[in-house]
Amino acid sequence: EETIKDFQYCSRSYNEASCFESWPQKSHLLYQQIFQVIENKLTERVTIIPDGMLCYVPFSTLISEYNKRASGQKTPYATLPYLLHQYIFNYNYSAFTLFDKPNKDQRQPAYSFCGFAPSFYDNQQAIASTLSSKNAQYGRILGSSDLIEEIGAYYDASSSRLFKNEAGTKENFLRHAPYSRVIHLHTHGHFDAQESGESFIAFHQKENSLDSNLYIRDLYNLDLNADMVTTAVCYSGDGIAR
Repeated sequence: EETIKDFQYCSRSYNEASCFESWPQKSHLLYQQIFQVIENKLTERVTIIPDGMLCYVPFSTLISEYNKRASGQKTPYATLPYLLHQYIFNYNYSAFTLFDKPNKDQRQPAYSFCGFAPSFYDNQQAIASTLSSKNAQYGRILGSSDLIEEIGAYYDASSSRLFKNEAGTKENFLRHAPYSRVIHLHTHGHFDAQESGESFIAFHQKENSLDSNLYIRDLYNLDLNADMVTTAVCYSGDGIAR
């Protein structure tokens, strides 16, 4: 448990020099303790059903080898031997949901892909502050529109929708996401460790909009028909290891 807590702390505190340099060592130690011992029994495709503290471990980021760098040498993060390069990981959260899959919704999605890259302006805090004291000041996310355009290029233009800048609203997400096969969100988010129900994903906020945040309670009521949903959102997968 202590190794997982150390790994999680360094993953969240990468701007600290000590964490930036020690993260590879923490990652490799965790690899040795929970993965290497069973590695000779694995195939290329690995299904993880985590329990307890293991829910906080992104297995694809563990590294299989670690060589301590000489003083003053920078860690070559781009070339580290991540397990991502060796295995295809799939996560599930119980044997029941893995093997007893319900009949998939037979609706044919109207869109092959929907991408959301909302815009955020310096005055968004002023707009949001009247609604919720928990809204942080959102900065611009450079390159988010370019990213969903690159992803969208892999799909038929006639069946994909890109909601960029002012079009990246909560309203558009609720209206179109249920009819998309693949969904990607590139935006800001907020994690509330005390009240998990207050955690949210942020969308572009119009001046006349009451709320641009998609809370957990909103997700429960969504009827999605997607094969895959990916996020590039602040605090994704965050939490406190207990």
